[in-house]
Amino acid sequence: MNSFKILAISTVLIAFLTACSDDPSNRTVKGLVKKHYKQTDTMTDKTTTLAGNEQDNESFNSVIEKAMPTLDSVDNIDCVATDSVDAYLCSADITQTMNGHTSINQGNFKVYKANNEWLLDL
Repeated sequence: MNSFKILAISTVLIAFLTACSDDPSNRTVKGLVKKHYKQTDTMTDKTTTLAGNEQDNESFNSVIEKAMPTLDSVDNIDCVATDSVDAYLCSADITQTMNGHTSINQGNFKVYKANNEWLLDL
């Protein structure tokens, strides 16, 4: 076989094997983490709404809003397949701001696929 045929066959095999891989992309993982933070924000909004706008509750609402972390970025994502089908253990550097202080923490979480949709399990 000449080198052109070997190169062509290798390229096709690599493309085929890559297409079969169904690991969650970095973009997918970032989206799942952002979705989690948005859900937390929604719960906080509901809590402060339930507390009302009375003068006594305004300071409570302010404390709650400041205490909730704001997601700044998700970097250095690394996912490793588990023994389960379509389940991955992931880690990422999560940069968040809370009470005016920014910190970077390594988060560990599980990402899995159910009903053809990627989900986050903390």
